[in-house]
Amino acid sequence: MLSRKFSKVRVDRNLVLSKGATLTSTSDAGVETVIDMAELAALNSIGAADLAKIDGITNGTAAAGKALVLDSSNNIDTFGVGAITGSDSSLGITGQATAQGGAIALLGGTSSTATNAGGAITVTGGAGNTSGAGGVSELIGGTPGTSGIGGKARITGGIGGSASGAGGEALVTGGAATAAATAGGAVTIAGGLSTTSAAGGAVTITGGGVGTTGIGGSVAIAGGVGGTSGARDGGAVSVTGGAGGTAGTGVGGVATLKGGASGTGATGNGGAAKVIAGAAASTDGTGGAAELTGGLGTGTGAGGAITITSGAAGATGVAGAIAIAVGAATAGNGSAVTITAGNGAGGTASGGNLNLVAGTAVSTGVPGEVQVNGVAGATQAGWRQMLAASVPVSGQINTIFMAERAYRVKAAHIICSSSSTVPTVDVKKETGTTAPGSGTTVLTGVMTFSGTANTRVAGTLTSTVATLTMAAGDRLSVTWAGTVGTMIDACVEVLLVPV
Repeated sequence: MLSRKFSKVRVDRNLVLSKGATLTSTSDAGVETVIDMAELAALNSIGAADLAKIDGITNGTAAAGKALVLDSSNNIDTFGVGAITGSDSSLGITGQATAQGGAIALLGGTSSTATNAGGAITVTGGAGNTSGAGGVSELIGGTPGTSGIGGKARITGGIGGSASGAGGEALVTGGAATAAATAGGAVTIAGGLSTTSAAGGAVTITGGGVGTTGIGGSVAIAGGVGGTSGARDGGAVSVTGGAGGTAGTGVGGVATLKGGASGTGATGNGGAAKVIAGAAASTDGTGGAAELTGGLGTGTGAGGAITITSGAAGATGVAGAIAIAVGAATAGNGSAVTITAGNGAGGTASGGNLNLVAGTAVSTGVPGEVQVNGVAGATQAGWRQMLAASVPVSGQINTIFMAERAYRVKAAHIICSSSSTVPTVDVKKETGTTAPGSGTTVLTGVMTFSGTANTRVAGTLTSTVATLTMAAGDRLSVTWAGTVGTMIDACVEVLLVPV
């Protein structure tokens, strides 16, 4: 093979190289580089602008006008995107299949200027065509392994600034209607569907936690505001327990409205649970009604009961009271309070009873009483001097009352319009076949008439509750003593309360 070395070669017309020919270049260090003519021909077909895209690139770093080359960890930094559009079928972004499963993070851009907001992230379903529905936008937790728990799906507002900024809101909003007389899109939050006998997934809406001295975040569920034109009602809010299964005897789910638990300190109170009807805002509008209605029974099943129970007390506290009161009148008469038992329906069915039951006492405590306007006592038993000549004598005994139900003695008083002497009266309780006047006194001492006309004298009751309590069939009697003399308009009265 003929070989000759030239320091410089000038070709004025054509240099023709045979098939398979190569050019060899030797560096100052003696390293030879062989250039194949086929490769040289391929490079000749690439424009200078395209060759610039692969000139001076850094692996793993995105730069304007340069090709992207992954670094050794298969990453690319400083990658900004205006929009990523899929084909007609779909666009998928999938985390790597690693031991833990690769995460996917979509982050809005950080603001580089003071007081400016960070970049937003919007996930929007595709627009429908003509009558076609818009595309669904879904946030779905990952599918677990064979025995794992499904991945959570979270929507979390951004954290607040380190100095004073509040945390960002997290909003789930149904789509707004744009056509006339068209409903807005609903928002549904539903727990996951279970299988076989397992419970369905719970739905929990919880106000945000707080710092050491802050107030917990509130939770507000509000119906939509009615339209501004004409009589447009506001949207309803319903809290409904889940329906029981259609087969078998499944009970419907409970719907609970519950105030928050207090803090763990010594004196924190539990949160109130309120059901408040809406206030009227119009000139002469009526406030909204607040109703508690038991569920409707079917067939021979009873309707659901309504129970209003105050909170139980602590170790030495008093149980919570229950108050039913009408609103204060600003003009005109006060409103009535009506408690009505159910009416019977059909045939000879009886109406429902209306029961007022006071609380039971413990040991020697005094049982609760049914009071009217804060005062107990609904029945009075008494003896009256009908004629001026009908003056009782010392030792005279009169039965004045026989109980047809249980009662408790609440008070005893005497009075007369004139008396020349100061006789005494004792009030006794007889049970069974005990003779009148031979029973147990309900007083700590006899009552003595006053020497002053028309002066009411009160007896002092015993503190023994059992002595004051009368069963059906028990009787009360009065026993006269002392010097009766002349007396006009004498009266003995005993106040009783049903128990």
